[in-house]
Amino acid sequence: GNVTAEIAAEVARMTAPWWQRIVHPRWLVPTAAVMLVLVFVAWMGLPDYLQRREQQRQAAKLEKQSQLKAESGDYTNAWKLLEEANTIAPGYSDVMEAQERLAMKWLRGAGVNYFRGNNSYFEELVNRMLPVLSRGASGAKGERLANLLAHMGWAEYLRERAGAGGLQPAQYYRQSLE
Repeated sequence: GNVTAEIAAEVARMTAPWWQRIVHPRWLVPTAAVMLVLVFVAWMGLPDYLQRREQQRQAAKLEKQSQLKAESGDYTNAWKLLEEANTIAPGYSDVMEAQERLAMKWLRGAGVNYFRGNNSYFEELVNRMLPVLSRGASGAKGERLANLLAHMGWAEYLRERAGAGGLQPAQYYRQSLE
């Protein structure tokens, strides 16, 4: 055919706004199908996403309360709040890191008060704190890893002093310095 008419039609098509190209009969069905798929995926995923966000919001609130309790020296209730937060939002990294920080702080305080308590208290404390510190150390690097390992050594030292035996604290200290 007519080359001039074809060029004019192509220029008109290329300069048309994007939405006019989408509603062109040739693109209407594929565009509608894509839009339906997107709406369906969003509709299916949105409730889970909103639920996770709400769980994380509740966990963050409990974490803040726990931090206030820990700052006042009430480690037991601070720990309970973090356990509750971990139950509400399992695997939430902020809660796990807060547990690690509290475990380290509590162990430091326990060492200062060592001669005032009984041995079973220290054994229970270490048995509760070591898994949290170990979990954190498994994914940590650098200074954070060294800090967690040093506190694990301190926990083993307290366990040893309580007469419960355990691993050698020095191995954790050596690893923390490497």
